[in-house]
Amino acid sequence: MKRFIVLTVRPGRAALALAALLAVLLIVLVWPRPAYGGEGGYCDTVYGEDVPAMADPGGDVAGRRARLAIIIDDFGQGREGVRQMMTINRPLTFAVMPFGTFTKEDAEAAYTNGYEVIVHLPMEPIHGQASWLGSNPILCSQDDEKISTITHMALADVPHAKGANVHMGSRASADERVMRCILREVFKAGFFFVDSRTGPKTVIKAVAEELDVPCVERNVFLDGQRPKSHIVKQLRLAGELALKQGYAVAIGHVGIEGGKPTAEGIMEMLPEFDKMGVQLVFVSELVGPGGPLAVQKEGS
Repeated sequence: MKRFIVLTVRPGRAALALAALLAVLLIVLVWPRPAYGGEGGYCDTVYGEDVPAMADPGGDVAGRRARLAIIIDDFGQGREGVRQMMTINRPLTFAVMPFGTFTKEDAEAAYTNGYEVIVHLPMEPIHGQASWLGSNPILCSQDDEKISTITHMALADVPHAKGANVHMGSRASADERVMRCILREVFKAGFFFVDSRTGPKTVIKAVAEELDVPCVERNVFLDGQRPKSHIVKQLRLAGELALKQGYAVAIGHVGIEGGKPTAEGIMEMLPEFDKMGVQLVFVSELVGPGGPLAVQKEGS
C-alpha cells in the first residue's frame, strides 16, 4: 500500500512567505549598489589599440616601453587610505574632489610629496545618490552657462591640478552638449582630461578630439569595495594591458571604495611591475609631448 505525504500550507502563511520574498527582491533592486566601476557596477575593462613601440634603454620588454598610469580617485573627502597612498614612492596621479572639506589639504600634500594632481569632477550619474556628488555637481538639466561656470570654478578650486577626470557621471558623459561645455573649459585651462568610462555610452573621447583636448580613457577599475586579492588581480591585468598596448590607465580609490587595501595592493605589486618591465607614470606622461598617445596622434 502506497503512502502519500501531503504538505498543507495555511493561506495566511503562504501570503506571508510570498510577501517576504517580494520584499527581499525589492530591496535587492532598489538598494544603492557599490560604486564599483565608478557607479552602479559598470566595470568593463577597456581594451585600446597597440601603440608604436618606444625605445627605452633602461629596459624594454619585447621591444616596447610599457607605461602604466594609476589614478586614485576621491581625495578631498573620505580619509580611508589617504595616509597610506601618500607613502607610495612611485608616480601616481591623485584625483581630488573640488569644494570638499579636505580639497586644499590633500592637493597640497600630494603636490609636496611629488604626486600628480587632477580634478575629480562631479557629474550627474544614472545610478547613485545625489549626496555622493558633493557640492556644485554638473547636471544635465543645467544650461550651458551654468555648466561652464561650475566647471571653471571646480578646475580652479584644486591647487596644482594639471587635468581632470570623471566622478560618477554616466549620464553627463553621454550628453554631447554637456561634455562640450565641460571640455571647452578644460581646453581654456590648458588641462588634459581622463574619460573614466563610468558608463557604456560615453562621448567624451569624441568630443575631446573635436575640441583638441588631450584625452585618455580608463582601461581597468581596481577596487570598489573589493578585497585586496581582487585589487592585485586587477593591477596585474593593467600591467599586462600596458605590455600589450604600450600603455594602460587604471583607476582606484581612497575612502570607502578602496582605501588601505588599494594602497597595499599597489605596494605589493611594485616588485612584480619591475620584473614585468612595466613603468608607473603620471597621466600627463601619456598625453603630453613624447607620450605614447601623442606619438599615436602624430603618426595617424
